[in-house]
Amino acid sequence: MGEKRLFFAGDFSLGDYYFRKPGRQQKLKQLQLTPHQFVNNYRKAVGEPDYFYLNLETVLIPDSEMIPANKLPKSNWDDAERTISTLTNIGVTHIGLANDQVAKHKASAQMIDQLNQNGFQTLGYGLLSNKLPEPVIQTGSKNIYVISAIINETNVTNLKYRATETTTGIQVRTLRSIQNEIISIKNDDARALVIVTPHWIGSEYTIAGTNKHTTSTARTLAEAGADFIIGHGTHTVGTVEKHAGAFIIYSLGNAVYNSFGKYSQHRALPYSIGAQLIVNDNETKVNLIPFLTDNKQSGFQVRKLLKKESQFLQKHLTDNISAESEPIRFRVTKNGTIQVRATDNPLEKFGVQSKGSIYKKYEHAGLLTHLNANHIREVQQYWNHIYGSNVNVTIHEAYRHLTGYTEKRLVPFTTMKEVFIPYFNTPKHMNMYKDKNIYDKLIDTKNMPTTVLRRIKGNYFNAEYQYLTPEQAESALKAYNGDVIMKPTVTNNGSGITKITSKDNALFIKNEETDLNQIEQLLGNEFIAQETIQQHPVMARPHPSSVNSLRMVTLRWNGEIHYLLTFARFGAGGSVKDNAGAGGVCVGVSDDGKLLNYGVNEYAEKYSEHPTSGYSFATETAVIPAFESYKQFVKDLHKQIAHHDYISWDIAVGQKGEPIFIELNFSGVTWLYQLASQKPIFGNLTEEVVSEISSYKNSSTSRKYVRRSTI
Repeated sequence: MGEKRLFFAGDFSLGDYYFRKPGRQQKLKQLQLTPHQFVNNYRKAVGEPDYFYLNLETVLIPDSEMIPANKLPKSNWDDAERTISTLTNIGVTHIGLANDQVAKHKASAQMIDQLNQNGFQTLGYGLLSNKLPEPVIQTGSKNIYVISAIINETNVTNLKYRATETTTGIQVRTLRSIQNEIISIKNDDARALVIVTPHWIGSEYTIAGTNKHTTSTARTLAEAGADFIIGHGTHTVGTVEKHAGAFIIYSLGNAVYNSFGKYSQHRALPYSIGAQLIVNDNETKVNLIPFLTDNKQSGFQVRKLLKKESQFLQKHLTDNISAESEPIRFRVTKNGTIQVRATDNPLEKFGVQSKGSIYKKYEHAGLLTHLNANHIREVQQYWNHIYGSNVNVTIHEAYRHLTGYTEKRLVPFTTMKEVFIPYFNTPKHMNMYKDKNIYDKLIDTKNMPTTVLRRIKGNYFNAEYQYLTPEQAESALKAYNGDVIMKPTVTNNGSGITKITSKDNALFIKNEETDLNQIEQLLGNEFIAQETIQQHPVMARPHPSSVNSLRMVTLRWNGEIHYLLTFARFGAGGSVKDNAGAGGVCVGVSDDGKLLNYGVNEYAEKYSEHPTSGYSFATETAVIPAFESYKQFVKDLHKQIAHHDYISWDIAVGQKGEPIFIELNFSGVTWLYQLASQKPIFGNLTEEVVSEISSYKNSSTSRKYVRRSTI
């Protein structure tokens, strides 16, 4: 008896009714001559399950070719012999009839007899009865029951052929009656595994599981003791969740349904799924077999999704899973199947990869030791409200562990990187501001380091862009007689920064004599040499050997430049670089300029003291002088940058307390920004900003001027 494989498929119709409409004669001819061609791909993907359930959403008409057109049904029907042959070909064993198409037209005794005579068992049709059903299949330790019905629908007046206690018909049942049946089966049979297959009416091309009716009904069935709820009737895939221990697959969508469909009109996902249950004595595994079922895209050749398409569907499922769901995770296999498994990690149900680099970083730093499922649920509910879908809330748990308090408004790194920053900033214009050699042409401020030498496209220039030979360039460096900072001009975040010392008509790197050739090998064809900034003691004390800076963030929103946050970046290990990627520490700065009492590094590790100098962030009181002037400084600089609305600024604190512009960036590692500054990136603007981006994301209008004027 052992293991059994069950397969549940969605709505099926070969399309006799649809293909007889004007202009579709070619498809009708194909159907009449070679009906199996429409299901070959489906049959290959399904394999040979022990139990194969399918929702037959059509009325079967025997000898349809002999019936005059005006005598045929006015809604969906198919030729009986052709359909039965095709269903036999793909291996169907059980047929669900509880759907609105069958309920609108009397399913004749001849139709039921034909199905039964050809070896099919029918579900969802018959008399209403209090008698408990028999199991449809048995394994070594489980008796499997399937309940098929239209449940608790209020608008059923057009379903003429409903079952009663004395008249056979489609099972249109109250939720209460099915609850009681589940409870009775469970009480009567300790080995029972109960599967309910509701057919949703009035939800065509919507995401089942995101509206109150489908979720309330399915969860009530789960609470009554159903083990699986597998719905259909929407023609497109629904959401998946786990509730009260039961897996709920809200809608399978279609199997093979040969109409032209309305996916594009409803902006519905053109995908459907089949549910594969692998039942053995110890567990039931759930796999989703995904299909492209929009016939306009597939040319009426339903096919299994490619792995890349399955990954897109996986993201759709994780984006739309309810925050109320018990933890489950989705995994795409090499052949495109989507595995659904229970998990103890409440983050995994939202698509969080526990093997991902950022997750591992937080985990190693001890920021994910005790995950709070209630907190995760509350954050997802908040983001669903303002953004319309689930997000990766790992940062919210890391933040809670780090700070000791919760903050729903934190923006996940991937959402910021992939959605928000492309919305704010024009990617094709980013290179306009990339070259540090022309900052003095692009940024109008006297507060920037003095340039000693430039190299552009392999050629040398002085501060005034006058051409120099290599010999003149080397002489200019030697004549400077002091320390200069040299850095590549087309990289970000301190990459390649080197301190060169000039003394006694010679050049040195870390006390080793060098020359221009070696500098060229080190820095390449694009670099700049600038005077070393003499920094204020408040920034020098934690790590004197690096020029430590402030990372300040501004946002243009509705025509106004907003200051968002600041954190200080301190080098470590004697390096001249100040950034976290070089081993440095990032320490938040409060809105009034005070350094916070701890920092974090690039590994999300917490430091109350500087790792090199031992400087105590916890006990020392450090304040950026005249910090309001710094905020105004970056806001004024941002007014000069018209193409980008979100900018990160690197600002040094001069010896006299003045702000000094170093460079600007248009992205940034925003998880680090928020952990270091101990605040959400958009602060009090979060709901307004996120809601507007969500509205744009879900609209079909061009980005070009969906937003309010930004300048």
